[in-house]
Amino acid sequence: MELLSRVEMMKNEIVNRTRDLVEIRSIKSDALEDAPFGAEIRRSLEYTLNLCESLGFRTKNAAGYAGHAEYGQGEELVGILVHLDVVPEGTGWTYDPFKLTLENGRLYGRGVNDDKGAVIASIYALKAVMDSEIPMNKRFRIIFGCDEESGWECMEHYFAAEEMPDYGFSPDGPFPIVNREKGILRIKLERIFEAVSEETPRIISLNGGQRVNMVPESCSCTIQNVVAEIGDNKKLSVSKGIQDLSYDIKSNNDRLEITTKGKAAHGSEPELGVNAISSMMKILNEIPSIESQQAEFIGFIDSVIGFETEGCSLGIDFEDVESGKLSLNLGIAKISDKRASITLDIRYPVTLDSKIITETIEERVKKGNIKSTVLEDKKPLYVRPDNPLIGKLKVAFEDVTGIDAQLIALKGGTYARAINNGVAFGPIMPGKEDTAHQKNEYLELEDLINSAKIYARAIVELNKN
Repeated sequence: MELLSRVEMMKNEIVNRTRDLVEIRSIKSDALEDAPFGAEIRRSLEYTLNLCESLGFRTKNAAGYAGHAEYGQGEELVGILVHLDVVPEGTGWTYDPFKLTLENGRLYGRGVNDDKGAVIASIYALKAVMDSEIPMNKRFRIIFGCDEESGWECMEHYFAAEEMPDYGFSPDGPFPIVNREKGILRIKLERIFEAVSEETPRIISLNGGQRVNMVPESCSCTIQNVVAEIGDNKKLSVSKGIQDLSYDIKSNNDRLEITTKGKAAHGSEPELGVNAISSMMKILNEIPSIESQQAEFIGFIDSVIGFETEGCSLGIDFEDVESGKLSLNLGIAKISDKRASITLDIRYPVTLDSKIITETIEERVKKGNIKSTVLEDKKPLYVRPDNPLIGKLKVAFEDVTGIDAQLIALKGGTYARAINNGVAFGPIMPGKEDTAHQKNEYLELEDLINSAKIYARAIVELNKN
């Protein structure tokens, strides 16, 4: 039976197993024994490895940090790197985020796009190759990470003990082929406050954002001792001229409670969302009696970031021909009467040294008595167009789709950069919307099945010496 026909015959199985995986709420939580990222992520990994074992693959659980399924033989190892963890669902869904819903040809559910659909597509692509009884010259290993959305601790642990693939791809982005991925820089800006009297009007709690790589859709703030100034649901002049600014203000005894609502999006594309933290900073700037240290921090952050997504006012609006403009997402904010901090997610061009960014920010924020700390710096990925890996993936994509396999740059970051010679490769088809990290995340059913066909074809092509 022809390879792609085998994949087509597995269509129902692919959908059903994707459904099983989506129904596991694999969001990072407190560590447990043999579950460094929480019970649900462990359950997701165990389910996936059990599925692969039942299909005939060799499997291994790497102490709950990651795992793999392998098929084939030979000295060379080809990696297919996917992840099982997902970001929090957020609010405003039309569909249950942890029940796979098929409607109008689309599969809805948290993680179906990023990255559980691709997990199942990769598994059944390798299964189709196995069932075709093609002589194997290499080993193909699907590596299942469990901490991609947070800190990649899974990959650090896995590759400290396991064999590094000679090359491979990560099905966690758009088709055709991503050979350029921007650098990912996470920076924390923090200020410590001197103690003030209990009677001082001040913020006692501000919390915004869940993950630094998500545009925050909500932010809440409680202010002590300012109720006399501002009544319930006061209409603020700051809302004039600011699109999509949504807020609510309520008095509660001697406290003022403010909430802002935004629109979630992936942190690599902050311009597609509405930042609820930025909205909060604008609103707080209109309350003149807030304790002076807090007011200085808020005013400074509003002035150097605000709603900007390219870092202009911070002086980091860099770009290059290879990968385009830098992007900046204000992902997390926390303020108490003792300290204030925000965490930034910056995606920088592939030809840029991140030291230029960190030094520029450090010098800029000194003016606001703010300390800058680099939390993470994932270096950019760039694979040359003449790399043989790219040539083989081009053949696979073009054979299945009939579309010219152009090389593209990605604002986000994938596991492709976890190995020495890797690219991102689907499952989002050209011209299709990428709804990762958004409400009503979806992947078209046809694209899920076609991606499995492309991966099967790619495995056959990469198997050739």
